[in-house]
Amino acid sequence: MQASPAGRALEIQVSHRLSFWLRELIRPSQLDPRIKIFLLDDRSAAALQSTDLALADWASVFTALDDRRPSRIFVDKLFDKPFTGAELASFREASRSWTTPIGVISFASTQAIALRTEMQLDRPEFAFPAPALLPGPISKLYGAGPELASAFAIIGHAMYSGDGFVPALVPMAPEKAVPHLGLLTATSLAIRGGELFADQTKVPRDREGRLQVDFGPSELYLKRAFPILPLVQVARAKQALPVVDPGDYVLILPAMYTGNTDWRETPFGSMPGGFILAALIDDVLRGDWLTPIEDGGVGIVVFGVLATFLAEALTTTGIWIMVAGFALGIPFLALSCFVGVGWVVPWILPTAVVPLVSAIVLRRRMSDAQREQQRLAAELETANLVQTSFFPIRAPNARVMAIAGEVLPATECGGDWWGHFSPAPGKDAVIIADATGHGVSAALVTAMAFAASETLDAAAKTWGVHTLTPNAILTFFDRAMSAMTGKKGTMTCFVCILDAGNRVMSYASAGHNPPLLVPRAADDARIGKRRHAFLTLNSAGGSLIGMGSGAHFETQEVELRAGDRLVLYTDGLIENRGGPKGQPWGKARLYRSIDHHRDLPYQEYRAKILAEAADYFGSTPPDDDVTLVILELAEVGPQALAEPEKPDF
Repeated sequence: MQASPAGRALEIQVSHRLSFWLRELIRPSQLDPRIKIFLLDDRSAAALQSTDLALADWASVFTALDDRRPSRIFVDKLFDKPFTGAELASFREASRSWTTPIGVISFASTQAIALRTEMQLDRPEFAFPAPALLPGPISKLYGAGPELASAFAIIGHAMYSGDGFVPALVPMAPEKAVPHLGLLTATSLAIRGGELFADQTKVPRDREGRLQVDFGPSELYLKRAFPILPLVQVARAKQALPVVDPGDYVLILPAMYTGNTDWRETPFGSMPGGFILAALIDDVLRGDWLTPIEDGGVGIVVFGVLATFLAEALTTTGIWIMVAGFALGIPFLALSCFVGVGWVVPWILPTAVVPLVSAIVLRRRMSDAQREQQRLAAELETANLVQTSFFPIRAPNARVMAIAGEVLPATECGGDWWGHFSPAPGKDAVIIADATGHGVSAALVTAMAFAASETLDAAAKTWGVHTLTPNAILTFFDRAMSAMTGKKGTMTCFVCILDAGNRVMSYASAGHNPPLLVPRAADDARIGKRRHAFLTLNSAGGSLIGMGSGAHFETQEVELRAGDRLVLYTDGLIENRGGPKGQPWGKARLYRSIDHHRDLPYQEYRAKILAEAADYFGSTPPDDDVTLVILELAEVGPQALAEPEKPDF
């Protein structure tokens, strides 16, 4: 993976550039002072009226330089033009006196080039007796013709792959390879034990046999560069050359004029190809090479496994902290290795794998959470369907009364419940309860209340238990609930028993909101001088159901008349918040609504009260469940029981 084209491109375009620029910021590059560069630039080309030197000028220049006794003279030129006659003879004659090794470039190709003569491979710098350790041969080499090649002591290639690397050796034939001209700065170049050594210093290479050039910015080489024109003029005049000192390394770049410069991409951007040769000469002189660390994807695997292990053990916040730590830590370590010891450590993909692995873990967690949410939603939907079955589906004796009730849970499962049953012939019990809290736990409490109610109803019908009172019902509920929940599930509750034949209703409360008795006529004598046209059925004391305290629930009675309505509700109706200031709807608004809409039919009456509450709540999420039950008496007295109607399903 690390050696893939995409991975290599990322390392070259991002990490290599960043590494070189950061090092340049911390420790500016220094070029060996022995390197002297001469350029055939625009000024020189204009003065010489040529974009190349004549062979006689080249001989004069080499002679003038040789007089200064430099260590090496390198020319970024093929010298592949055919030369004949006196000019060639004069050049060859001059070369016999040169003691400084002069090196020129050659060009390697896998295919024969028409009208070009291949170079002979019998030169000593091409001999490498370890062909098995090199890539397959290229075979074709072109450069200086046989009439000039013998004048040059050194010939090497100047190939550059464009990604910061150069081939150290280009294999040509068995035991033959052409080294890069820059490597021939060394006095000895050899392969020992599969490793390349320049002047006894190991030259690190990658798996493809390439070495990474340690570049500096273009300005570094331009500061050490001189136009070639003064050099030519001094050579023609056979004068001393003051710029070059004994032991220097001279590099001549004869293609630095406009339109002919060979620009190449480097970590510092585009620069003339000749500067790559200058950088490599500097690398050999310093003996301080960059070492490419090729892990073959090991770093990706290691950091991927480590990130997976940590991500599985951390919380979501911890994962983001880990990603940030790796995103800063891995590049920091890699850049520190580059700046400190010259190790080129790939860090783009190892760094990228950490957030990738983390994203996979987080996505899986989200998927698991979504599946869990879906499972819980399905269970809650089932629980809601079950809870819905707890509410009455049978209507009471229609001759006696009509009931309209509605429960609006705050969540999928609510803690409100209401129901009715007949504890004795001619009597109807109505119950409303509000479990503490809401949600699943509260719904379980209401399920127990429903079960207790059904138990009493069955007992009344099966064994003829006709002496139930509101106090007895609440006491039974309290004991049953405390036994089933261990006193951990409590609720408020109101129970009333309507005895229509005797025109009386008995009731008791266990901490529940007092119901309201609304007479048909607003001027009913039972109301008296009260502010609102209804009676509040307050009941003394009464602890919560489920406490198992053995409390007595006081039973009270109130006179009933035809047309009376009983309004029962839970505290969510008056305590849920809304409006511009987030205030509860409150009893005052409930009482006004009850008074204002008292003339509506009982079902519309209930709907109108709930609609006004909903308008007030608006989009504010409810804090508690809301239940509203409207009970309306049709007839009272003995005639109400004369002909009981069949249940209305």
